[in-house]
Amino acid sequence: MTTAARRGILAIATFVILLAVGAVFALVVPEQELRRWAGALEQASFAPVTDAERAERDTAMAWV
Repeated sequence: MTTAARRGILAIATFVILLAVGAVFALVVPEQELRRWAGALEQASFAPVTDAERAERDTAMAWV
């Protein structure tokens, strides 16, 4: 078996495992809790960037 085939099998296996974990998570955690977490994630993703965060990002990306 080639290295590419092994990597493909590993990628598929990883995807299936993550899919199974997500399904179990969705069944175990109550819907209201999932909605609360989704709302918090959505708010965090649209949170405004502060000047300090912008400066930190620019410093970290200065080498590019």
